[in-house]
Amino acid sequence: MTAIVKTPAEWTREQIDTIKQTVARGANDAQLALFLEVCRSRSLDPFTKQVYYTPQGIIVSIDGFRAIAERTGCYAPGPTRYEYDDQKGLVAAHVTVRKLVAGTWFDLEESARYEEYRGTSPIWKSKPHVMLAKCAESRALRRAFSSDLSGLYSPEEMDQREEQTPAPRTVTVEAEIGRAHV
Repeated sequence: MTAIVKTPAEWTREQIDTIKQTVARGANDAQLALFLEVCRSRSLDPFTKQVYYTPQGIIVSIDGFRAIAERTGCYAPGPTRYEYDDQKGLVAAHVTVRKLVAGTWFDLEESARYEEYRGTSPIWKSKPHVMLAKCAESRALRRAFSSDLSGLYSPEEMDQREEQTPAPRTVTVEAEIGRAHV
């Protein structure tokens, strides 16, 4: 299997089948077509887990967020800091990203409060600082690069989400495969 670099519209039938059996497991044909279109339009690589499908929707890993921001040529990571209460309990994570605008670097900070984002998965219990920082960083990157990241959410942000899966577009897998040059 060939790795996807920048041309996901050229996926083979084998690659599409692999995506459906792994990172888009459980997606019906319409959901898979939407997933493939998001991968194509955002140049995200599902084989390196930059993006994957869940019953709650399409989610992008923090690596996917960073890759999109990096491609702008106007991104630099900034510091992360944590806030604690009087009992030394985690309250919030604050993450700064830097964006180059007209030759000047600007710092954009976003915060994620533990009470709003904490999930119930084992990873949230064992690594709450890492998970909360990913939420804050996703927010900061979306704010800094809104035209590139609008509508994309990280799994850490979705962990406690209760909304239903958005209605899938009515695009067939065959239409996507036709564009895939198989």
